[in-house]
Amino acid sequence: MVNSLTQTQRSAELSSALLSVFLDRAADLPLRKGSKPPSAYVSLSVRNVSYKSKTATSTSDPIWDEGFSFLVKRPHVESLELQVKDEGGRACRVGVAEPAPHPAAGS
Repeated sequence: MVNSLTQTQRSAELSSALLSVFLDRAADLPLRKGSKPPSAYVSLSVRNVSYKSKTATSTSDPIWDEGFSFLVKRPHVESLELQVKDEGGRACRVGVAEPAPHPAAGS
């Protein structure tokens, strides 16, 4: 397995930042058809690096309690995309979250 945080000197662009994400929980996710709670997981991606959280089975209030790290080449341009999906049956998107920018980012 290749560690996605390993960077060689031959890389076209060197990374300039490390983004650490802690995935805690979600609340009040919508129910599936038939009033069944979703089996939710989160897809996280920055540029061409993606991760998938563990699946929280049959709950509208999942708790993941997981950490992820990304090497970011251009921190002012690249963004983190989070998608909450339901794995029960077929993977369908339950929602998308966009993190709020850090207060210092606008200065």
